[in-house]
Amino acid sequence: MRQDATGTHNVNSTTYCTIKNVNSGQLADVYQAGTGDGVNVVQWPSNGGTHQQSNIVKVSGQLYKMVNRISGKALAINGSSHSKGANLQQCTYSGGNNQLWYFEPTSGGYVIRNFGSRQDLEAGGNSTANGAAINRWMALNQTHQAWTIQ
Repeated sequence: MRQDATGTHNVNSTTYCTIKNVNSGQLADVYQAGTGDGVNVVQWPSNGGTHQQSNIVKVSGQLYKMVNRISGKALAINGSSHSKGANLQQCTYSGGNNQLWYFEPTSGGYVIRNFGSRQDLEAGGNSTANGAAINRWMALNQTHQAWTIQ
């Protein structure tokens, strides 16, 4: 999903993009390019790896799934948890609510909100450190919960 010059959201199931945290400037990165279920997603400086690329695919209405390029697995909240701070991981796509996302435009990019919990993805604890967990938290309207799609 990308915004073109007219502000229209374009979805192309064969296009890969990066998901960049506005506060840290780092990308969503499947830890150590892992390909198995349960591998955490962290933030890391851009290195051009396919484990930092995702395909954002419309599922229905305003719901999307994010699929990692290296593994082909969906980005999801760990174990369908509804608790604040649950980590973002990859797992085989099943259509579960923990794997579905809303992208809500903000002035600096997007808030990525989980369908199941209605909580936002963030760089955990407002961290700017390499390897910090990406997790889910209640909406705070701060830059560590804002993402650009490139």
